[in-house]
Amino acid sequence: MTSDDLQSLAATLELVALIACAILFIVWFAPAYRNLRVLGVPDLRFGPGWAIGAWFVPVLNLWRPKQIANDIWRGSDPEAPASLAGELQLRPVAPLVTGWWAAWIVSGVIGTVFAVVWADSDLESLRSAATWEIVAELVGILAAGLAMALVRRVTSMQAARHARLTDTA
Repeated sequence: MTSDDLQSLAATLELVALIACAILFIVWFAPAYRNLRVLGVPDLRFGPGWAIGAWFVPVLNLWRPKQIANDIWRGSDPEAPASLAGELQLRPVAPLVTGWWAAWIVSGVIGTVFAVVWADSDLESLRSAATWEIVAELVGILAAGLAMALVRRVTSMQAARHARLTDTA
């Protein structure tokens, strides 16, 4: 197997893993957003379909998923008042949410730079592209780790908030 074959195989496996992880994340993200109604947020800022659709609308996908993630974090806070009607936007968002989103966006931007630099086929451009690819991968790994932490934290927050709300009811 040649070096090009190995690189193609690695790229294919990475793409498959990225798609699988994206699907799994969205499968968690959409219900986490819908759960907010049960958790004391009667009026969601966006329709529940946007928790999926926002990821696929060009340009809008640069900020709408983050807005929804902010709402998920705020509405999942077990210490928040029982009803968050009209005051969801006033609640704080943890640095974890912003860090995850920033890493996700930066990884995408660096990956785009990599693709543009890779298009030039001279040796120096290929070396530069390889460096950009490594940086993009490292930032992508950071984004994935932060996403896992976000899923774990929000899931436990929602369980705690639900328990608190049902205990006081």
